[in-house]
Amino acid sequence: MNFECKKISIDEEEFGCTITFSENADQNEFDKGQTVEEIMNSIGRYIMLQRTYSEDEFEKDYYYFESSDFEKSGELNDFEISLSRTQLVLIFENEMYEIQISPSNQKFEEIKDAIKKIAEEKGKINIL
Repeated sequence: MNFECKKISIDEEEFGCTITFSENADQNEFDKGQTVEEIMNSIGRYIMLQRTYSEDEFEKDYYYFESSDFEKSGELNDFEISLSRTQLVLIFENEMYEIQISPSNQKFEEIKDAIKKIAEEKGKINIL
C-alpha cells in the first residue's frame, strides 16, 4: 500500500497510544444518506498503529495494526518502521506500507514519540 497522507492523528490516553495516517483529511465527516459502501469508499486508505497498556501486572500490553485493507488488520508483532520527514515505511507480515508525509517540525516530534511508544517492545525503528 502506498499513499500520500493528508491527516495524521495521534491519541495518547491513560490506557494507550494510537497513531493514524489517513489519505483523506475529512475521513470522519459523512452524509446521513450515504450507504455503508459509500462511507467505506469515502474513507480512503489509512493505517493505524495502537498500543493498549495493561491494566495490572498480570496482563501484557496489546499491540494492534489496522488498515483500510481490513483483511490485513490484526495483532502487531515483529515489524519494522523507517521514519523520515517525508515518509513512513512500515514492514509488517511481508507487506510494505509506504506513506508520504509532510508534517510540521512539532508534529514530526509528536510522530516520533508516538512511534517509539508503540514499537517499544514489539518492533524495530529507524529514524532518519
